[in-house]
Amino acid sequence: EKDLVGLFGLPSMVNHSCCPNTCCVPLAEDLLALVAATTIPANEEVLISYVDLFVGPTQRQDALRKTKGFTCECSRCQVEACFGLNVISNVGRVSDAASNIKNP
Repeated sequence: EKDLVGLFGLPSMVNHSCCPNTCCVPLAEDLLALVAATTIPANEEVLISYVDLFVGPTQRQDALRKTKGFTCECSRCQVEACFGLNVISNVGRVSDAASNIKNP
């Protein structure tokens, strides 16, 4: 598989969050769409994620420091740090528990 690199004007100017309100969707080899993941109120900052959201906070922070040179302080990272949470591992545990519930 090839490693591809591209420079897209608009997405390159959008800030990062581990709780983004948009995502980048490739439409063609040279076309990228910024799609709202939720309703974005007027004057709210448009945010994307620069890293894989399906990894824990340590992996996300390491990736951001190594590739972008900063530490994320978004609401998700603050909550995870404050409470020692790993949202992804908790989602897995809830999913596992739910799959063990027998339907009546």
